[in-house]
Amino acid sequence: LGADRTVIIDDYLLTNEGNAQKIEAAKQKYADKGMSESELKAMIFVSGGVFAEYMDNAIDTLIRKYGSVTGYIKEELGFSDPDIILLQEKYTQA
Repeated sequence: LGADRTVIIDDYLLTNEGNAQKIEAAKQKYADKGMSESELKAMIFVSGGVFAEYMDNAIDTLIRKYGSVTGYIKEELGFSDPDIILLQEKYTQA
Protein backbone atom coordinates (compact mmCIF):
# COMPACT_ATOMS: atom_id res chain seq x y z
CA LEU A 1 0.00 0.00 0.00
CA GLY A 2 3.04 2.21 -0.30
CA ALA A 3 4.23 2.06 3.30
CA ASP A 4 7.95 2.36 3.95
CA ARG A 5 9.68 -0.97 4.58
CA THR A 6 10.79 0.18 8.04
CA VAL A 7 7.21 1.07 8.95
CA ILE A 8 6.01 -2.34 7.78
CA ILE A 9 8.61 -4.17 9.85
CA ASP A 10 8.03 -1.99 12.92
CA ASP A 11 4.29 -2.63 12.68
CA TYR A 12 4.91 -6.37 12.28
CA LEU A 13 7.06 -6.36 15.43
CA LEU A 14 4.12 -4.97 17.44
CA THR A 15 2.87 -8.56 17.36
CA ASN A 16 5.44 -9.26 20.08
CA GLU A 17 3.74 -6.82 22.43
CA GLY A 18 0.39 -8.56 22.08
CA ASN A 19 1.97 -11.98 22.52
CA ALA A 20 4.46 -11.02 25.24
CA GLN A 21 3.18 -13.55 27.77
CA LYS A 22 3.26 -16.42 25.28
CA ILE A 23 6.74 -15.42 24.12
CA GLU A 24 8.08 -15.21 27.66
CA ALA A 25 6.58 -18.60 28.52
CA ALA A 26 8.25 -20.12 25.45
CA LYS A 27 11.59 -18.57 26.35
CA GLN A 28 11.37 -19.97 29.86
CA LYS A 29 10.23 -23.37 28.64
CA TYR A 30 12.96 -23.82 26.03
CA ALA A 31 15.88 -21.73 27.35
CA ASP A 32 17.41 -24.59 29.34
CA LYS A 33 16.89 -27.30 26.72
CA GLY A 34 20.27 -26.76 25.04
CA MET A 35 18.71 -25.47 21.84
CA SER A 36 20.63 -23.44 19.33
CA GLU A 37 19.61 -19.82 18.85
CA SER A 38 17.82 -20.67 15.59
CA GLU A 39 15.91 -23.53 17.26
CA LEU A 40 14.89 -21.25 20.12
CA LYS A 41 13.75 -18.57 17.64
CA ALA A 42 11.65 -21.19 15.83
CA MET A 43 9.96 -22.17 19.10
CA ILE A 44 9.30 -18.52 19.94
CA PHE A 45 7.85 -18.02 16.45
CA VAL A 46 5.54 -21.02 16.86
CA SER A 47 4.46 -19.49 20.19
CA GLY A 48 3.43 -16.22 18.52
CA GLY A 49 6.69 -14.26 18.44
CA VAL A 50 8.00 -12.56 15.32
CA PHE A 51 11.41 -11.35 14.17
CA ALA A 52 12.33 -8.47 11.88
CA GLU A 53 14.49 -10.68 9.67
CA TYR A 54 11.51 -12.93 8.91
CA MET A 55 9.50 -10.03 7.47
CA ASP A 56 12.61 -8.62 5.80
CA ASN A 57 13.18 -11.96 4.06
CA ALA A 58 9.51 -12.19 3.07
CA ILE A 59 9.61 -8.74 1.48
CA ASP A 60 12.88 -9.58 -0.32
CA THR A 61 11.32 -12.78 -1.68
CA LEU A 62 8.27 -10.91 -3.00
CA ILE A 63 10.49 -8.31 -4.65
CA ARG A 64 12.66 -11.00 -6.28
CA LYS A 65 9.70 -13.01 -7.55
CA TYR A 66 7.16 -10.27 -8.38
CA GLY A 67 9.22 -7.09 -8.66
CA SER A 68 7.49 -5.60 -5.62
CA VAL A 69 5.02 -6.37 -2.88
CA THR A 70 2.39 -4.68 -5.03
CA GLY A 71 3.32 -7.02 -7.88
CA TYR A 72 2.56 -9.97 -5.58
CA ILE A 73 -0.76 -8.45 -4.52
CA LYS A 74 -1.77 -8.00 -8.15
CA GLU A 75 -0.46 -11.28 -9.59
CA GLU A 76 -1.20 -13.75 -6.82
CA LEU A 77 -4.09 -12.14 -4.98
CA GLY A 78 -5.78 -10.71 -8.06
CA PHE A 79 -6.13 -7.14 -6.81
CA SER A 80 -6.56 -4.39 -9.39
CA ASP A 81 -5.19 -0.85 -9.22
CA PRO A 82 -8.60 0.46 -8.05
CA ASP A 83 -8.65 -2.24 -5.34
CA ILE A 84 -5.23 -1.12 -4.12
CA ILE A 85 -6.32 2.52 -4.09
CA LEU A 86 -9.34 1.58 -1.95
CA LEU A 87 -7.09 -0.29 0.48
CA GLN A 88 -4.70 2.67 0.67
CA GLU A 89 -7.60 5.00 1.44
CA LYS A 90 -8.89 2.64 4.11
CA TYR A 91 -5.62 1.67 5.83
CA THR A 92 -3.16 4.52 5.38
CA GLN A 93 -3.18 8.06 6.56
CA ALA A 94 -2.72 10.88 4.08
